[in-house]
Amino acid sequence: MNVYDQAVASAKEAFKTALDTDVDAATLSELWRHYLGLRAIVDKIAQTDKPQFNIDLQQSPLTFGDDRISL
Repeated sequence: MNVYDQAVASAKEAFKTALDTDVDAATLSELWRHYLGLRAIVDKIAQTDKPQFNIDLQQSPLTFGDDRISL
């Protein structure tokens, strides 16, 4: 678990604790907003860590040596 995941887990726990202790609606709303913001950051980071391949087969067919592959 990295620091971003830990931040999400902490925000989630803070929100759950606030629910259980009847914190006022404005504070609940703010905690929920922060939790969702942290989740969005973690999701964005997770997507940028994945390798992305953008191959336009219409423009440049794959070639391996003398072999040409077209789809």
